[in-house]
Amino acid sequence: MISIYFFTFVLFFQERLCDHPKISHGILYDEEEYKAFSPVISGKVFYYSCEYNFVSPSNSIWTRITCTDAGWSPTPKCLSE
Repeated sequence: MISIYFFTFVLFFQERLCDHPKISHGILYDEEEYKAFSPVISGKVFYYSCEYNFVSPSNSIWTRITCTDAGWSPTPKCLSE
């Protein structure tokens, strides 16, 4: 009986964590502070920016990403201009 509760507990928390985002050609706002939140709990919001000659899909200087049960939303990425 204890193993069933433990298994359910582990599954519950596994679905609600995101790995620290790794963004090719991008940087996280205040990245050193964010590293303390790895893995990241669902609902946590980060912001990222892209390097020179790269843009986020939203074309924003700082793009908001949120940890969800399905992973980062929107998926953080930087595209070549």
